[in-house]
Amino acid sequence: MGKSTVEDSAVDSCGTHCSSDASTKVASDDSDSESDSDRETSMLRLHTSRMVDRFRQSRMDVERRSRSLPAFFTEKVEAWFSMIDTNGDGLLTQLELRVALQNNLELQAVFCQGLGMPSGVRPPVRQPPPSHRPLPAKDASAAQAAGASAAQAAQERTEVFRENSRRATSIIKQLDWGKERRLDCPAFVDFFRKRGMLLE
Repeated sequence: MGKSTVEDSAVDSCGTHCSSDASTKVASDDSDSESDSDRETSMLRLHTSRMVDRFRQSRMDVERRSRSLPAFFTEKVEAWFSMIDTNGDGLLTQLELRVALQNNLELQAVFCQGLGMPSGVRPPVRQPPPSHRPLPAKDASAAQAAGASAAQAAQERTEVFRENSRRATSIIKQLDWGKERRLDCPAFVDFFRKRGMLLE
């Protein structure tokens, strides 16, 4: 009878010990499983973030190519800034940019492309130099035709000037001038960077 009690006690002790070991192992396995899960989640987030960055860059590249956007080195853009900044204070005013856009049609076309605007830039019509030689009477009809042609050219020059002026106004309105209504060189360069038009 005493022997049976000892054996039962031993079995109970073994069962309790084995159960405790099993619980510890399960807890350890759960901890390892949670650690692995956290690592997998972190890796997944990192991979997703990289994929999003690549997608954004790819979309920017595709958009630039689809719009046939040119790209320029930073030095070129900074040279444009210096050219526009006529007083050399390191800040562009709207007047300085307007004058530059109307006088430099290449620069105006670049801004139009960056803003997705139809450029349609037309060079100003040059008036032929007047002839000081008196025309004979028989050429009166030719003189009238020449006068009509000159008037038409003058009208076309006016239209081109107004068109370029309106386009310059649209460009200026779409730029971020800040509270001081000025544009510094980093902001000017950033305009091209944001549109994928900067080679860095």
